Amino acid sequence: MSLHIPDIGDDDSLAAALAYAAAGWYILPVKAGTKDPGGIVGKGWPGKSSRDPKIITAWFAGTDYGIALHCGRSGAVVLDVDNPDNVPDEVLLVMESDAPYQATRTDQPGRGHYLLANGTGRRIGNSLGKLAADKKWGEVRGANGVIVVAPTAHPDGGLYRWQRTGPVPELPDYIAAALPDSATPEDTATDAQVKAFLDANSNGTLTEAISGLANTLRAKIDRGASCHMSTLGVITDAMAEAAAGLYPARQALNAFWPIYRTTVTTGTSTGRILTAKEAKDSFAGILAWAIAQAPGNAARAVERVRERIPPPEIGTLDDIETLESIEGNFWDSREHLNLIYTASLAQMASPWAVLACCAARLLALTPPTVRLPAIIGGEGSLNWFGAIVAKSGGGKGAAMAVADNLVVSDDVYTRGAGSGEGMIEAYRRATEGQEVQSILFSIDEVDSLASLKDRSGQTTMSVIRSGFSGETLGYTYRGRAKEVVPKHTYRMTMLVSVQPDRAAALFDDTGGGTPQRFQWFIGRDKRITAEPPDWPTRRGVPMRIPLLSATDMGRAAGIVSVPDEVRDTVRRVRAASMSGDDCALDGHALYCREKFAFALALIDGRTEIDDEDWKLSGVAAAVSDWTREATQRKLLAAQDQSARERGRLMGISRTASDLSGRQERAAADDRLLRWVVTRLEESDGKQATRGSLYRAAASRDRHLIDAALTHGALMGVLLTTDGAVKLK
Repeated sequence: MSLHIPDIGDDDSLAAALAYAAAGWYILPVKAGTKDPGGIVGKGWPGKSSRDPKIITAWFAGTDYGIALHCGRSGAVVLDVDNPDNVPDEVLLVMESDAPYQATRTDQPGRGHYLLANGTGRRIGNSLGKLAADKKWGEVRGANGVIVVAPTAHPDGGLYRWQRTGPVPELPDYIAAALPDSATPEDTATDAQVKAFLDANSNGTLTEAISGLANTLRAKIDRGASCHMSTLGVITDAMAEAAAGLYPARQALNAFWPIYRTTVTTGTSTGRILTAKEAKDSFAGILAWAIAQAPGNAARAVERVRERIPPPEIGTLDDIETLESIEGNFWDSREHLNLIYTASLAQMASPWAVLACCAARLLALTPPTVRLPAIIGGEGSLNWFGAIVAKSGGGKGAAMAVADNLVVSDDVYTRGAGSGEGMIEAYRRATEGQEVQSILFSIDEVDSLASLKDRSGQTTMSVIRSGFSGETLGYTYRGRAKEVVPKHTYRMTMLVSVQPDRAAALFDDTGGGTPQRFQWFIGRDKRITAEPPDWPTRRGVPMRIPLLSATDMGRAAGIVSVPDEVRDTVRRVRAASMSGDDCALDGHALYCREKFAFALALIDGRTEIDDEDWKLSGVAAAVSDWTREATQRKLLAAQDQSARERGRLMGISRTASDLSGRQERAAADDRLLRWVVTRLEESDGKQATRGSLYRAAASRDRHLIDAALTHGALMGVLLTTDGAVKLK
C-alpha cells in the first residue's frame, strides 16, 4: 500500500482516523491535550498501533481522542521542523519539495511535519545523524516515532493543519544517507520488514525449542498472566532464536498463534474478548515488535536456548548396538531378507541401504494400476521414496549396485530428478512409441535437491510431494492441459543420498511435508568387515530375488488386500492426529509403512500384505525413525556450531561494517572535494554559496557536501566565511 495523506477537511476524529488508516497509516489514539501514544492503549503501545477499521472505531467512537500516526511501522520518516531558519540545506530541499506538510503553528511559516516514505529497507531511527546542526532546528521521527495530526487539538496552543496532502514521496538519497539506523529497543518493524524477516529466517531444526516456548506461554496464561505481555515476551525470544538460525520463524509463529487466538477470543485475564480479526491484528502488532528486536538479540539467543536445552549427546549414525536392538531377528525372519543381508555384507554395503534400493526397484516394477485401499480419503499410491544417510560417497552407490544384482530387470528406468517440469516431461517422453510409466529417480547428492528448491519458480518439491500420493502431475489450466500425467497412471520411486550435515535441504521443507514422505535408512554399517562373507549361492549360482511374472502383476491390478490390523492402526492414529496428538515429522509415517509392507510382500513373492509383512514393516519404520532422528542430531550439531559462530559474527560484522563505512566515506570525501574545487575554479570570484553547491550536486551526493567542505578546510584547500565557500 502506497502511503498518502488524505484530504480530511472537516472530518471528526473517527472519520479522519479511518481515512488515515485507509491511506496506509498505522494509528494510535491519544488523550486530548497530550502527545503520549501509550496514554490510551497502555504499555507496549508500539505493537498495538492498527489499521483495522473495527479497532479504530472502538477507540474513537464517542470520544475526544486525538490521532497519532505511527511513523516507523507505517514505513515513513518525518522531519519535525521547529525552527525553519536553522535547518540544514538537505532539510530545506525537502521543505521546498511536494512532500506532504502539516503546519503546527499559525505564526511560524514552515514549522511542522514533512513526511517521506522509507523505501530503503533500513530501520531508520529517531536520531538526527548528519542532519544535526549547531543551532537546533527540529527532530526526526523514524522507527518508533509518532506525530500527532489533524483534526487533533494542539496541546500548546498551536494548530495541526495540512498545507500539502497527497502521495508521500520516497526518502531522498541525501536524507537517507545522513540518517543512521535505529539502535534502540523500542522499534517496531514495518509490514515489509516483517515479511522479509520471515522469508530470510526459514532454516534450522531445533524445533524442540519451539515446543518449550509454547509450553511456557500456555503455563503463563493458565496462571492468569497477561496474555498480551506473555505472548510478547515469548515471541520476542523466538524471533531472536530464529534470527540466530535455530529454527524457522514461521514454524514458531504457527505454534504460538493458536494459543494466543484461543485465549483472546474466549476471554483474557482482563475479561476482554476479541473478534478473530482483532486477534489477528493484535498478534501482528506483537510480531512487528518482536522482529524489530531480533537482530540485536540473536547472539544471546543461542546461549539462552542452550540453557533450556543442553546440546544432545551426538552419537554416530551407525551405532551398532542401538541398531541391532531395533532390528531384533528381522534379517533372519525370511529367506530373502537374509539373502539381502548377506549379499550386502559380501559386497561391503549397508543391508538397510540395499533393502531400500531393492524396495525401490521392486515397486518401480509394479504397475500403477496396483493401489492401496481407501482407508483415509481415496485410494493410495504405491509410489515410495527412500533417503540413504551417510557421508558423501559412503553408501548409496554401493547399495544400488548390490540391489541391481538382487533385483535383476532391464525394465527399471533410472534417471536423475532435475527440475519439476523435467520430472513431468520424463514421463511424457516417448520410448518406442510408448510413454514411460515408471521411473526410479536417483539423486546422488541432497545438495542438488537443495539447489533446485532454491531456484526461483522451481516446482521440484511440489512435484515430489504430489508424486508420493500418485496425484496428477503438471498443469491443468488452459493452454497447458496436455502437459499432465494423470492421477494413478504412473509409478514414481526415489532414492536420495543424504549427508547428515547437509540434510537441511529436506528438513527445511517439513512445513511442506517433504521429509515425511521419505523413509530413512543408514548407508553405513559396522558389521562390514575386511573379511566379508561370500554371496549366497544355490547349486553354484548366485541367488537373486525372484520376480513376479507379468501375469501375476496383471492379476494384482486393483486394490491390494491388507489385514484388519492395518486398517485399525491407520484409523486409530488418524483419530489421534485430528486431536493434535502427533509429531510434525510423522505425518505420513503409516502411509510409508503400508507401502513398505507391500514391498516386503513383493520380496517374498506375493502381492497381498499379510500380518507378518505389517509386523516387519514396523521394524523398518522404527529403523527409519532412528536414522532420521540421528540425522537430525548430526545436523543440529553442525547448525548449533554455525549458529554460535553466526551470533558471534553479528557483532563482528557491525565493526567491520563501521570500518568499511569509514573507508567508503573517506573516498567519497576526496571525490566530492575534487568536484567542489573544480566547481569553484569555474565560478566567478572562485567562490560559491553552500546552498548553490547543494543544488548543483547530484542528488545522490548532496548529503556528502558538508563532509567534503570540512575535509577541504582541514586540508587547507577551502575557506568558508559568511556562508560563502572559497578556494584558499
